[in-house]
Amino acid sequence: MYADVDGNIGYHAAGKLPVRKTYNGDVPVDGSTGEFEWQGFIPFADLPATYNPPSGLIVTANQNPFPANYAYRVGGNFASPYRVRQIRAILSRREGWKSDQMLAVQKDVYSAFDHFLAKQAVAAFDRCKSSNPQVVSAIEVFRNWDGQMDKDLTAPVLTDLLYHKLRLALAERASPKKGETYSIQMAPAVVERILTERPAGWFTSYDETILKALSDAIKAGAEQFGSNVQRWRWGVRNSVTIPNPVLGQIPLIGKYFNIGPVPMSGSGTTVKQTTRPLGPSMRMVVDLGNLDGSFQNITIGESGQALSSHYSDEWQSYYVGNSFPMQFYRVDVKSELVVNP
Repeated sequence: MYADVDGNIGYHAAGKLPVRKTYNGDVPVDGSTGEFEWQGFIPFADLPATYNPPSGLIVTANQNPFPANYAYRVGGNFASPYRVRQIRAILSRREGWKSDQMLAVQKDVYSAFDHFLAKQAVAAFDRCKSSNPQVVSAIEVFRNWDGQMDKDLTAPVLTDLLYHKLRLALAERASPKKGETYSIQMAPAVVERILTERPAGWFTSYDETILKALSDAIKAGAEQFGSNVQRWRWGVRNSVTIPNPVLGQIPLIGKYFNIGPVPMSGSGTTVKQTTRPLGPSMRMVVDLGNLDGSFQNITIGESGQALSSHYSDEWQSYYVGNSFPMQFYRVDVKSELVVNP
């Protein structure tokens, strides 16, 4: 990614990618035949790139950068497209964004994928019905939900559990007894496409499959959160702990040096990509027209020393989505650390 003080923006996929004529490189092939040898590398100028596009936007969120008609065979474990679509949708709503307003984009927790699953469950229920009172309760939660993966809501727990059951069912159909191993980043998009297109040969009834998956999801959730579906909270399932890698190992007292567990909003398909093992290590907004109007913050603090005042002084701002001025010209020094060689 590239941007400068003159208002130019650019993107270039970088790296040496081999030219493969007969395969994509996503699975092993027979190396003894000589039929799968690399034919050099894709020329750098042919890699996906853009400079000052008419839209005025360049958005990247680990999505596949290669167009469908790309001249070379390429593969990769790319992220599903939900985050990049949401970022582009938000930025396209208006012009003249200010640096402080960009923080709201970074902490957006709408999941188009989970919203899709909820709508699919409601539609399946309306067509097939169910006498299971817990399924009825779950559908009531889904009906008026707006897709926000908020820590205090119930619906995200249900859609997350439903997704895992559907993913397993689909993977088992594709490769019996191996469904548990299917965890590629593109899996949500695959689930959505199959449920949308409903091709023949996968399930006798997609609606019944969805409702059974929802019933199984509720059973799994009840083991963790209790039988009252409407009391489930996403932040309990999506809690985060940041351990101190050294002091956190001390028996009995080590946990007091860790941050968390704390309930978190967001998911793997929201702009604020927050899951138990994954979250933004830094948030940065750069105003190239006024560098002193830039913002930055990290997860807990600058110091790894648990007794330092800077060990966790950024945590609360990180948690709620605030930030700090990233000073360039007018530096307001609070404290100073001198390191002598």
